Amino acid sequence: MIEQERKEQEDRAKMEAEANKRRLDKEKCLTDNRQLMEEKRRQKEMEFQQEKVFAKHFVEDTAAWKREQLETLQKRKHEQQEHKEHLMKQMSAKQEAAQHMSSAEKVMNQDLLNKLRTDPDLIQKVQEKLPSSASATYKRTTNNIFNVGNDS
Repeated sequence: MIEQERKEQEDRAKMEAEANKRRLDKEKCLTDNRQLMEEKRRQKEMEFQQEKVFAKHFVEDTAAWKREQLETLQKRKHEQQEHKEHLMKQMSAKQEAAQHMSSAEKVMNQDLLNKLRTDPDLIQKVQEKLPSSASATYKRTTNNIFNVGNDS
């Protein structure tokens, strides 16, 4: 009987050891699983933070690019406006120079201007050769040209 009790005790001890081992294995498995889950959570959080930083830089870079494009466009428009104004001044100066005779030119052309003023046939021929809008302009400006003595 002692042997049987000893064997039963060994069996119980063995069963308890196995149960204890299973319990420890189960706890180790749970601990490992928690650690894995925690590692995955940290990894996801880190990726999220990296994506957040990337998105922030992307938005900032895009805004900077848009600002640069707008500044470039505004600068180009300003330059074009200045160029337009410069050309308009040049055209205006050319037109003014073409419409008015200087006093030196009036003195040089005095004989021709006197003939043009006094000869109605010559005036008629000149007006016929001019386009209708130029002839109206010519009529308005002829008074300025014929004022030889006034230098206006």
